[in-house]
Amino acid sequence: MEAARVIDQLYKSHFSKMVVTLAAYFKLTNLDLAEDIVQETFITALTNWSEGGIPDQPEAWLFKVCKNKGLNEINKLNKRNKKAKTHNITLPEELFAAQEIKDNELRMLFASCHPDFTPKSQIILTLKVLAGLKEKEIATSLGMQVEAVKKNLVRTRKLIKDKEMQLKVPFRLQSKVRLKIVHQVLYLIFSEGYKASDGDELIRQDLCQQAIRLTQLLMEHEDIATKDTMALFSLMIFNIARFKARLTPLGEIIELKDQDRSLWDK
Repeated sequence: MEAARVIDQLYKSHFSKMVVTLAAYFKLTNLDLAEDIVQETFITALTNWSEGGIPDQPEAWLFKVCKNKGLNEINKLNKRNKKAKTHNITLPEELFAAQEIKDNELRMLFASCHPDFTPKSQIILTLKVLAGLKEKEIATSLGMQVEAVKKNLVRTRKLIKDKEMQLKVPFRLQSKVRLKIVHQVLYLIFSEGYKASDGDELIRQDLCQQAIRLTQLLMEHEDIATKDTMALFSLMIFNIARFKARLTPLGEIIELKDQDRSLWDK
């Protein structure tokens, strides 16, 4: 079904962007709520598009519906806040503006590397939220059991709620102390795409491209990026240059010494 195929592609490329953008305004403590809203948005899209066809601008349609669902939840929260005499929450007009999304993704990247989390928890949370990896994929990439990954996520989310951690913080202030773990997370995302641990595809270019995109976001900020950031980016680019030569027509891995170097992207 065409609608399902298009939605699957949009889910892979936009799910994490939509989650972190909503989470920035629901606070990190409501990360679960942000994920639920985005999930409902894609379910609504599948229902509507299967019956009425794919809209001319599917991305804009998703963002609009997602924002409306977010506003509905905020209205509910504001009613509760009024009873509790706390401040109202709002969603700004520029919620899904390109630069706003980029900044929120960087904030989420550094927020996931909070010093109160263990290094392993920092990596697991980021792989789950920003890269959209499944628990099985995270477990394989970290050499863990799936149940251990699930339990770790439960503990981390509980810590977020118990300490009422905020997401909307200046990521530049966190960059110096958290950059090393951010680099590790980006490398793991790329590695999972370079040789996928789950699914029918041995190579998941979408994950590799996401790792590259997030690394580029870091490099756009000269006050954040270091020589290590540039070295990581170079390593990723060097490896994706050989993608076309890495698989046989049957989808089997070809070792470096046997690759057709004419297929390398010079």
